[in-house]
Amino acid sequence: MFFIEKEPKITEKEIQNLYQTHPYLIEKKFLNQEVVPQYSLPSGFADIVVFLENEIVVIELKVEILENRHLLQLYGYLEDMEKKFKNIKRIRGILIGKEPDKELYLMIKNFSFEIKILVLNKEIITKVKICNSCRLANDLKNDYCIYCCNKSFLL
Repeated sequence: MFFIEKEPKITEKEIQNLYQTHPYLIEKKFLNQEVVPQYSLPSGFADIVVFLENEIVVIELKVEILENRHLLQLYGYLEDMEKKFKNIKRIRGILIGKEPDKELYLMIKNFSFEIKILVLNKEIITKVKICNSCRLANDLKNDYCIYCCNKSFLL
């Protein structure tokens, strides 16, 4: 099961299952939104695409240190989405993985799309427990549910 990482290494598939099931762990506004895993595009399959009102967010997941090639892969998906959805006002990307070097952050500034990097286990959690009341995922370290304040979690 993907809720609690018992081994030191988590796989990309486990992370994908976690975030497509609980996309609000990436951004709270993704709660109850349309989430499409493995979205087919001309340049490949985007790991997760979230469709919001007048906004599309393309999420690329990696379990390794983020590199230029990962950023370029995400950028290709964003270009594909822009061509496919010409009337959407905002298309942006989120790249999730292990901490990259500073050059990757500098590269993002030169792109025409808004792209955010989230570092696993630093800016985004991978170890979760499920609230017994609202059934939403919470950080394993939480004493109470951040969504409903319940103190009981599923084991």
